[in-house]
Amino acid sequence: MKTRSESLSAMQIAVLLANNILGTSILLLPGSLSLAMDTPDGWLSILIGGCLVVGCGYLMLWFSRRFPGMTLFECTELIMGKWIGKAINVILIIYFILLCSYEMRILAEVVNLFLLERTPKSAIIIAMMAVSLYLLFGGLNAITRMLTFILPLTLFVLAICLALSLKVFDINNLRPVLGKGFGPVLKGVKETFQSFLGIEALLILPAYLKQWKNTYHAVWLGVGIPTIVYLLTTVIVIGGLTLDGAKITAWPTISLIRSFEYTGVLVERYDSFLLTVWILQIFTVYILYHFYMVEVLKTILAQSKPTIWIFVSLPVIYILAMLPNHINDVYSLLKYLYWLYYFMLLLPVLLVVVSFCRKDIQYGRTS
Repeated sequence: MKTRSESLSAMQIAVLLANNILGTSILLLPGSLSLAMDTPDGWLSILIGGCLVVGCGYLMLWFSRRFPGMTLFECTELIMGKWIGKAINVILIIYFILLCSYEMRILAEVVNLFLLERTPKSAIIIAMMAVSLYLLFGGLNAITRMLTFILPLTLFVLAICLALSLKVFDINNLRPVLGKGFGPVLKGVKETFQSFLGIEALLILPAYLKQWKNTYHAVWLGVGIPTIVYLLTTVIVIGGLTLDGAKITAWPTISLIRSFEYTGVLVERYDSFLLTVWILQIFTVYILYHFYMVEVLKTILAQSKPTIWIFVSLPVIYILAMLPNHINDVYSLLKYLYWLYYFMLLLPVLLVVVSFCRKDIQYGRTS
């Protein structure tokens, strides 16, 4: 078993996992589900999708326990051999770079549209990347401490915004339940499953575990928090905007919060609070994927701190983030990201099969 200078508890893994999953889907999932299903039953798809993701999380932990102290990237080179393993890891680097670029561009689009209209997107991206770079050099423990502070703040502000949104909520907008049968619900499960992008963290973070006690509970907590957030957000957005309103709105969650105000109180509009914590949440997703990319580089290059390559990756992420001319071009990138997402989820299956065929591979070390 490989020892590491940094370590995590099961609760910290739950926090990191929840942060990794929560991201752009808070703002986009109600609209994308409404478009995909054309029924207000998206909450059922979220429940089913959440249970499926918990199952995937359990399988990932089983894989990680089979190779204790090793990340997916290290297992790949161990099982598949040096050169095939490095080739697969290069694909994973591309995946993480594309994810970092996507998160930065979406963040810049929303900030430019709703908060800083005259600020160039390039300035927003550079500023966020500079801050993340400072945290990245602090290591996993520094990232964990920051994310442990951000997650409760996000949940608190989001809960207040959704509670205040009940002013325009109409439960009749959620009826009829299963009006078009169970087919649209199953169709929505695919959309929901993709919104849990980030569950692959369970192929990396368990390598830093101090002990495995309560780790499976961490999966329930780490996946359960995003599931509840997605469920409540979708229900309240569709209940407030109607199904058709959620379908035609680019940012349905923001549109809902901006659709009402409370007069005569200190704060009348609450969308700025939602956007603030959402920006923090996108920041956490970006920093985690950048950290994973560094972990792959450490494995490929056999270096403990590939400092030069961290700096080299920054202009690549920036160029890719600025490359799309329109927001629709950014969304078109998602289908490629989802293919790579499924590739990373299926990779452990391939590794387990090969490890069973190779008699010299046993529990993270060669015999």
